[in-house]
Amino acid sequence: MTRAATDATVGTLHGRITAQARTIAGAPMLDIKVVTWSLGIFATVSFAFCVVYGLVTPEAFHMHRLLEVALPAFRWLSWPSFVLGAAESFLWGAYVGLVFTPIYNRVWRAARSA
Repeated sequence: MTRAATDATVGTLHGRITAQARTIAGAPMLDIKVVTWSLGIFATVSFAFCVVYGLVTPEAFHMHRLLEVALPAFRWLSWPSFVLGAAESFLWGAYVGLVFTPIYNRVWRAARSA
């Protein structure tokens, strides 16, 4: 085995051991970019699901009133309104990620030092 191959193997092994140690010691800190994008996409998919649900169910079961209250300027239903609602949903999800992640990481650090 060459020196470069040995170094790569050791580096890979070290990365696995480090990741295992973080997992065994407790949940790792969250990456704000990953959490923010994940929650933004989740909120957008949920919005699309709500719209589809509203289109396939009787009007008594529609959620458009809730969507119109939660998403400013959203009105049931046109293409421009759908795009606006999807963008607003993404922004709400991103907002939650931007607020939640630093709080979680701060509490995680405090719990680790205690």
